[in-house]
Amino acid sequence: MNSLSEIKHRIKAVGDTRKITKAMEMVSIAKVNKLSQKCEQYMAYFGKMQSVMSDILLRTGEWVHPCLKDKGKGQSVFFVISSDNGLVGGFNHNLLNFALSKVMEADNPIVCTQGSEAESFFKKKGISVLKRFETFSDFSEIYNVDKYVEYFLELFAEKTVRQVSVIFSSFSSKTGVCPKIIKLLPIKAEQSKERYLYEIYYEPTPEEVLDGVIPQYLSGMIYGCLLQSLTSEFFSRRMAMDSAVKNADKLLQELSTEYNRARQNAVTNEISDIVTAVNGVSDERL
Repeated sequence: MNSLSEIKHRIKAVGDTRKITKAMEMVSIAKVNKLSQKCEQYMAYFGKMQSVMSDILLRTGEWVHPCLKDKGKGQSVFFVISSDNGLVGGFNHNLLNFALSKVMEADNPIVCTQGSEAESFFKKKGISVLKRFETFSDFSEIYNVDKYVEYFLELFAEKTVRQVSVIFSSFSSKTGVCPKIIKLLPIKAEQSKERYLYEIYYEPTPEEVLDGVIPQYLSGMIYGCLLQSLTSEFFSRRMAMDSAVKNADKLLQELSTEYNRARQNAVTNEISDIVTAVNGVSDERL
């Protein structure tokens, strides 16, 4: 049985840990609420961008932009978005196993990552990482993702690369967190076959306007993936910290019971020693 001092030390250590995990849980809740609002704003923006793309494509005739062409065979690029930090439960484990299965299905794949967890995971599997993007947390402007668009457009321009995909953690308030893959390039923009009811003139031409809109469209897609991934990370951390707090509460209750039992035994032993001593003195007098 542990001594009273050892039990008290464990109670203090668990209590201190609980304070940290509870604080991290509260921070994660605030982050999820804030990022969820940004997700709603993003969906409104990207929905409008898709409408614009569809409208422009409707007016370009038979001409096909290079970013919309299917190259057939070639290398597949996978951009995997993970977290830099732990304490997120099964967030990285589920995502990276899903990503590995997709990478292994491709012939001669190219892997790019964001997040130290993804980079170390693929290195352990013997898969080289072509490019690692530094994690950033400033989602105030969508144009912060321009560097991603420039890099992937350059990769896709190479003859050996046939497609670029993003693997990330998708978040939904109904279904929670789940890994997801979307194709970034070639673009699969929906082109309506219905005749438009009003005339819109694009200057100088729809083709040139489309050439300028495509980078913005890709920025919107990548921005959404990064935003979803970060929201999923904080949601997973919130759930992990909630579980840690509950486990700490349970352990504190068990330690408190053990402490009270040990203290009671100590008091009982002291009383027994006193009674024994008193009886010994009484026997000597007799």
